[in-house]
Amino acid sequence: MFLRSETDLEVKQMVNSASCDNLILQVVGELSNNGSPMRRFMQTFVLGQQNPKKYYVHNDIFRYQDEVFVESGNETDVINEAGRCFQQRLNS
Repeated sequence: MFLRSETDLEVKQMVNSASCDNLILQVVGELSNNGSPMRRFMQTFVLGQQNPKKYYVHNDIFRYQDEVFVESGNETDVINEAGRCFQQRLNS
């Protein structure tokens, strides 16, 4: 049985950089599946070169961003647990 999924995608920004024979791409945007609310995301790809016109996905990192930052006045507070743990390591 095949389940069909309707996906809405809005790319806000895409940047790239070359690194040796690889390409690094970062995509920022919003994504919705099956009519759910749009969620911010960031996806980073490292594409390895197989030949001058052909690449493969060497690494891929995908992360939803809707719970990472929250605006509070003029400053942005990091509210995820990983951010708090990282900050504690910096302070120790």
